Parts: sequence; structure tokens; C-alpha cells
Amino acid sequence: MDFESLAKSDSEKGNYVRGWASTPDLDNQGDIVDPKGIEIDDFITNGYINYEHNPNKIIGVPTTNCYVDPDKGLYIEA
Repeated sequence: MDFESLAKSDSEKGNYVRGWASTPDLDNQGDIVDPKGIEIDDFITNGYINYEHNPNKIIGVPTTNCYVDPDKGLYIEA
């Protein structure tokens, strides 16, 4: 998984993180997530990004620039 960290404008504090969060490639558990089955509406309005799947370590919230590419996977920006 590749992520890119982008500094916000001088008037804003913090950073943006963006990249492919889920792809149709085989994962470490031997599973594949089919991007065609990913729904992100609730994720964008109510979701958050956490560190190492720990819900107590929230590091950001998704922006409206998140999307699903049916061939590449889930792209997030937070």
C-alpha cells in the first residue's frame, strides 16, 4: 500500500494522506477484495482513518476525494 502525505495550505494545520487503501491484489491473509463490491458513501460521511486498524488511534477523516476504481480498488484521501 502506497500513501502520499501532503501538507495543507499555510492557513490550515495538519496534513493530508492519500493513496490506495484496498486493491484487488492478494493480501497477506490470502484474500482478495473485489473493488466492484466496495461501497464508500457511509465511509465518506461517517468514517475515519485509524492507525494499524486500532479504533482508539484515529489519525484522520476521509475527504470527498475518496473513490472506488472498479479495476484498481479503493483510493482514499484523509
